[in-house]
Amino acid sequence: MPLPQPKEEEEKNDFITRCVETPIMNEDFPKIMQRIAVCVSQWDNNEIENAGEVRENKDCPDGYEHKMPNGKWMCGRTHPTKEGGSYGNVSYNDYPKSATNNAKRALKWVDENGWGSCGEATGKNRAHQLANGEPISRDTIARMASFKRHQQHKDVPYSEGCGGLMWDAWGGTSGVEWAISKLKSIDNQNTLNNEIYFDHEYNFTEEEMKELHDNGVLYATQIDGDGTEMTIKFTYNKGEESDY
Repeated sequence: MPLPQPKEEEEKNDFITRCVETPIMNEDFPKIMQRIAVCVSQWDNNEIENAGEVRENKDCPDGYEHKMPNGKWMCGRTHPTKEGGSYGNVSYNDYPKSATNNAKRALKWVDENGWGSCGEATGKNRAHQLANGEPISRDTIARMASFKRHQQHKDVPYSEGCGGLMWDAWGGTSGVEWAISKLKSIDNQNTLNNEIYFDHEYNFTEEEMKELHDNGVLYATQIDGDGTEMTIKFTYNKGEESDY
């Protein structure tokens, strides 16, 4: 039986979560870390095979834009990351080994007992990223830092609830504290370099600009650096027309 392949329009975190739980993966790769590595490889290979046209665009953070399946052009998504700059496609993997071990411990429990009712797709994907030592974006680091709000549940035993399991899935105390410190470091460096960090960039097509101008509202779907899909609402206030 062939290995799982990403479905059309399926996002990375959804694919990894689905892939590691399929019967063929459990049969061929008994250990969770093996399954994660294989599923990540499956995703990467699919990205390479299905990458659309690429062209230079000096207005994109890394100088490239890609043709999406819907025919629109969007700033970089599938090309290799360009070194330097403070944009969302810069990634970091200097989180502590203990954060990786915490995520591995959570996944080992899941491998033996399942997720049950614990965790959303984002949290499960975060555990896979950290356990596999993958580079993570500034946006992901910010999400890890904000997970500190759940620390009051961190000591809940895995067998008694979701608190401790999901805390470790997000890197545990060492991972969250690293994320808080790292986020400050990244943003402070951007300030010193007189750079303005922005979380997302969207390039309007001529048709979209016309729709926004004519209707006063535009809904656009975009995918950030870690694969999270979001819908952005743009509004335009024409103001009252003058008689003068």
